[in-house]
Amino acid sequence: MGFEIRARGAHSTALMVLGPERGVEVAQRHRLDALFLVRDRQKGIVSIAVGDLFAPGP
Repeated sequence: MGFEIRARGAHSTALMVLGPERGVEVAQRHRLDALFLVRDRQKGIVSIAVGDLFAPGP
């Protein structure tokens, strides 16, 4: 497996372990694309998107 693939796996694992609050901060700092799905008791499943991949189009 190539270095880039292993690095992506390490990033995704780290963000998952950090959780949505801290994970968003780290993803933004390192300019990573990440999507967090969080269960909210009142709203149900809430998505938190970070990075250029999820930016609104032109």
